[in-house]
Amino acid sequence: MNSPLSYKLFRSAVLALACGWLPAAMAAPGPLAQTPILTSAASAPNILIVIDDSGSMGWRRSGQPKTPMRSAQSAAIALLDSLSKVRVGVGSFSRYNFGGELDQPIVDLDTNRALIYTAINKLSPGGGTPLVGTLQHMGRYFVGLGGPSNPGNSASASCTANGQYQGALTLHPDDAPREFSLSKVLPSGPHKGWKKATAQSPVCHWCQKNFLILLTDGWGWGNASKPLRSYCPTCYHPLISVAAALNDIDLRPDVDEFDGSESKNNLITYTIGFHTSQTLLKETAKKGGGLYFEADNETELKVAFAKI
Repeated sequence: MNSPLSYKLFRSAVLALACGWLPAAMAAPGPLAQTPILTSAASAPNILIVIDDSGSMGWRRSGQPKTPMRSAQSAAIALLDSLSKVRVGVGSFSRYNFGGELDQPIVDLDTNRALIYTAINKLSPGGGTPLVGTLQHMGRYFVGLGGPSNPGNSASASCTANGQYQGALTLHPDDAPREFSLSKVLPSGPHKGWKKATAQSPVCHWCQKNFLILLTDGWGWGNASKPLRSYCPTCYHPLISVAAALNDIDLRPDVDEFDGSESKNNLITYTIGFHTSQTLLKETAKKGGGLYFEADNETELKVAFAKI
């Protein structure tokens, strides 16, 4: 185990085990969005649930026993009650940076249920609906906000935090690749309270899939960085363009397959319109590689989560 070759073989074996490397695991047909989250990844997937906590989520709708916020919290917890062997985090809207709030970084669900449920139940409605800034900020979280720089694949199967990537990101990798500095593509990340969040990236292994479930009852506003705003020339709203970019860009170029070849550590976005029906959210999910659902009450919301 002292030679460089022996170490590389050992590391490859560890990563293969962490990724559950089996030929069958790579043979799932059809677009990822058509496959349930839990069957789409060999390694435990990262799931970030972003819940709208704007002021309108506190307005009780006619005939509804709960506010949209309470219904969303109950439905999210009901979803997590049915899951295991996944990594989950919680996000919302920040009132300090016109973007995202990282209420709970992504951690192992089975050993951190109380922590995750507390983060969900602490959400309180107030403020606006900065969807564009929130989605962009959460993309930066998956790149990493703190910890060691460019650590590559983690050798630990139980890893939930893996430093940060500090380098250029390649935009339009399938069409005239262009490199931009991280500070231009994703200049800032989410907050934690009134401070900037410093959480490490949850992307530990090249075979992990990364999902964001965005639930909102409002119309998104805000703008994006220039590279992301212009990423999708045919997209009529910056929210759609940001989702398209995050689904196309390798957010962790330092995390490669165990044989050294490049992987695509991207982010897949699902959207849920709660008490709202929007083409914007549908197009955001479509360009983000996910699916769009609508719900008008807690029961329908639970069904939407279950379908995802």
